[in-house]
Amino acid sequence: MAKEKKEQWYNNRELFEMICDLKEALTETTTVVKKYNNLRQELGDLGVEQKMQAKEIIVIQADDVKTRAIAEARASTKTTIVDYLIKLWPLILMTILFILSRL
Repeated sequence: MAKEKKEQWYNNRELFEMICDLKEALTETTTVVKKYNNLRQELGDLGVEQKMQAKEIIVIQADDVKTRAIAEARASTKTTIVDYLIKLWPLILMTILFILSRL
């Protein structure tokens, strides 16, 4: 059994080579993890940017709706005033004629 243990154990050179290989693999793994983390950060940044753009679009749409509502209200008010004037025109004309006849 002692002979088997000696055969399984590595010499210093083999251990050194294994450690160098592990060091290289660890460096590659660290590089890959950093790239992955950067991609995750970029993806998160894009998500935040898209949310901000969506909010801006909502604000623009809300402003557009408000502008349309105001325009419609103004048009409606103008129409209403014109309608009242047309309906009341005979009364206004009679009042003006009455006042002029009294002068």
